[in-house]
Amino acid sequence: MPDKITAVCRKLLIEKSGHSGIQFMRSLYVGIIATFLDIFFLFFLKEYLHIYYLLSAGISYFAGMVLNYLLSNKWVFDQRALEKNKFLEFSIFAFITSIGLIFLEILMWVLTGLFRLYYLFSKVIAAFLIFTWNFWSRKKILYSKKIISNK
Repeated sequence: MPDKITAVCRKLLIEKSGHSGIQFMRSLYVGIIATFLDIFFLFFLKEYLHIYYLLSAGISYFAGMVLNYLLSNKWVFDQRALEKNKFLEFSIFAFITSIGLIFLEILMWVLTGLFRLYYLFSKVIAAFLIFTWNFWSRKKILYSKKIISNK
């Protein structure tokens, strides 16, 4: 039984995987870690540097994006269509993430500006919604076998 558990853990946590479910789970873990970093910076920028919450949210979002990019390439996705052109790869990753940033700013403005929710609570709600966009867009656009086969 321990050998089966070890094999499952290796498959879920260590070995490269093209399985969308495993990639989604790993991306969720990475997203949670990046979101903690993002929220830390958001709180720091807003509360200690007194930067407007929407500007702070944008700046902190990009800090989380860089961490997410590094961890996604290392652990989440098994295929990297543009591995040899890291600038282009990061640019596409950043573009997809920037669309998520637009969603974030709109959601935070609606939730905090209009509905008067605490800005960190708005951030958490928005992060869960944007996660789905970011994962599937990256998987289909940047980490797709279709792109790889068209080299």
